[in-house]
Amino acid sequence: MSDRRVPLEIERAFGLRKDGRTEEAIVAFLDALAVHPTHAKGWWTLGGIYWERRELSEAVRCFRRAVELRPRNEDCSTGLFHALADAGHIDDAVQEARRFLRQVASGADCSPETLQVYRDYDRDGVALAEAWRKSRD
Repeated sequence: MSDRRVPLEIERAFGLRKDGRTEEAIVAFLDALAVHPTHAKGWWTLGGIYWERRELSEAVRCFRRAVELRPRNEDCSTGLFHALADAGHIDDAVQEARRFLRQVASGADCSPETLQVYRDYDRDGVALAEAWRKSRD
């Protein structure tokens, strides 16, 4: 995922994240994204931090914003998909997979692995999604 120019505030937040200073990184991302709300990679990264901390409602919120900004981006979509599934929002996860498959059909790039997972969800629907979620518990 590429945002053309990385604002200094976002760059600082990335540095804190890289250094393992998670609490400071969260605050820095929140402050930076208040000033630069269209920085998709910042939203995606903050979503990832929340997902790792199992703060799933916050992860979903951040990944949704990233998808709004970059609807054809695989990383944004898979972040939202996994956060939704882990939060137990299986139907919403399946809908995100289907939404992204439509993007792929219209030319969005997608790795073969993600494409196969999403196609499996699309074909098998909620039953497969629930089995996947249970395997992660």
